[in-house]
Amino acid sequence: MHPNCEELFYVIAGECDHKLGNEIFHLTPGSVIRIPRGVPHWAQCTSEEPLTAVVSFSNPDRHTENLEEGDIA
Repeated sequence: MHPNCEELFYVIAGECDHKLGNEIFHLTPGSVIRIPRGVPHWAQCTSEEPLTAVVSFSNPDRHTENLEEGDIA
């Protein structure tokens, strides 16, 4: 999670499942998801094609907190 910024994740190619908080979203080319500040999240490629995405952050000094698997709801 990023305690000091929001994130936009835009899929160009491939597919992924993206866990955002307690929900999982299946993303395909053209999909975009907004990750609010402080919300645990992860993405996993689900296609044979490699996942290509553009990721942008609302703060150039992005901080990341890595959580243990049991810490993610």
